[in-house]
Amino acid sequence: MSKGNNLVENAVLEAVQNVEEVDSLELCKKLQEQLPELVHNHQDLHRVLLSLVALDLISLENKSKQEYELTAEGQLYAEEGTPEFKYGQIASENPGKSVKEMSALVAEQLAGRYTKPLPANPTQLANASFGKAKQMKYVNVKGPSIEAGDLSADKVKDLLNTFASDSSKVPAKEVNDLKKRGLVSLVTVKWFGIKKASSYVTNMSLLRRRVAELTEEMVKSGEWKDVDFAPLNFNALGSKISCGHEHPLLKVRYEFRQIFLQMGFEEMDTSKWVESSFWNFDSLFQGQQHPCRDMHDTFFLKTPEYGNPIADQEYFQRVKTTHEKGGQGSIGLRYEFDDKIPYTNILRTHTTAVSSRYLKMIADHYKATGEIRPRKFFSIDRVYRNETLDATHLAEFSQVEGFVIDKDLSLADLMSYIFEFFSRIGLNEIEFKPAYNPYTEPSMEIFAKHEGLGKWIEVGNSGMFRPEMLNPMGLPEGWNVVAWGFSLERPTMIDYKIDEIRKLEGPNVSLDLIENVPISRLTF
Repeated sequence: MSKGNNLVENAVLEAVQNVEEVDSLELCKKLQEQLPELVHNHQDLHRVLLSLVALDLISLENKSKQEYELTAEGQLYAEEGTPEFKYGQIASENPGKSVKEMSALVAEQLAGRYTKPLPANPTQLANASFGKAKQMKYVNVKGPSIEAGDLSADKVKDLLNTFASDSSKVPAKEVNDLKKRGLVSLVTVKWFGIKKASSYVTNMSLLRRRVAELTEEMVKSGEWKDVDFAPLNFNALGSKISCGHEHPLLKVRYEFRQIFLQMGFEEMDTSKWVESSFWNFDSLFQGQQHPCRDMHDTFFLKTPEYGNPIADQEYFQRVKTTHEKGGQGSIGLRYEFDDKIPYTNILRTHTTAVSSRYLKMIADHYKATGEIRPRKFFSIDRVYRNETLDATHLAEFSQVEGFVIDKDLSLADLMSYIFEFFSRIGLNEIEFKPAYNPYTEPSMEIFAKHEGLGKWIEVGNSGMFRPEMLNPMGLPEGWNVVAWGFSLERPTMIDYKIDEIRKLEGPNVSLDLIENVPISRLTF
């Protein structure tokens, strides 16, 4: 610690030696006189006080009061004089001028003296000063010309200087007048009451050396007897660790995954991001002329443009026939199925393509063994749409997919699963709205009451897979599949109060957001 700091510290310790409490403002004035090179203002003293508090030599009590002080304009008038008095002086030096001539002359002479901190330009100031000068009787109007009045004293300047030296000498009415004119303002003054603390000493030279920890050498040498040990601050934060941080989406994804596992669902393998149009569209009974299969909505691969043939060609033909002619009560989509289109490679537009593959595997197992049992599956992974980017849409996002296969499932079963899932993330009020999906019938949009926003928000889509999708796979009669798809981004944005999806993903993501978001608790 520097010798200069010791001088200030010793002065503080001496000041509190024989009194109960010392006012830091009064002490600052005293030290500015005694140690002007070390204490320039209260902030300099404050730094020294904090160092003494850290050593438990003194304690500080925060104090404050409101009082009036000169504004920047008030300080200028106290030093230079008021514009209205200057107006009178200029009128005295230039008798016989008209109001217009005098205002121009005053504006010219005031231009270099009252530019800051006053907002008014010199002409405005001169015009305003004329009215004040008449009011204070510094000038008199005689016909068309202006004459000087009583210029024995600049009353407002004198009042401001009196206020600056001792504000208590200025009557309250005059203080109020100065306030209305913007020459004084009410401010909050903060200072400290300084008291002795438990480790107080009268001089820094008497302070025993303080250490943070006990070492083996100190025990062996006996040095520990001559030092003070600093108290441990168990509330102090540790240093920030420089490391990777988990993205908010991954935190919410983990919560969703845990809920599905607790509900007895199995997780599907969704590592196949490049998908054939057959599994993404055709197997789902989505016609080849459907607008969502257009390149404006789907990303098509250039290389390789086409994938390998479908292994089960009999299944391929059944899907083709269902599209063209239907079957088992369905009339199909009534168009000529193009055998080449199903092999085009795309970035999957939904993870329902994965659900379709898993259902086909269940059907193949049933065909080979004659065995089938109720199953529940889910997945959470990336999908791709050729969307126009805006505050709520990205070309890449996450889909939460789930389906249940069982005998004689109904819409009530679907709704019960959805109610159960959303109740576990804190959304207890759920409503359904009829909707249309190419591969589910009936279909429903899912809405939840968001208490924070005070309105209903769409949180997903759902339905029962159509027979035209399930029958070609070879699933036994009477077995149904209920399915749904939720967004991952929307609940994440709600949970972390993020108002735009581009702040959650992409180049505009704040690293501070990634580093500082808390663990997701999904209590909407």
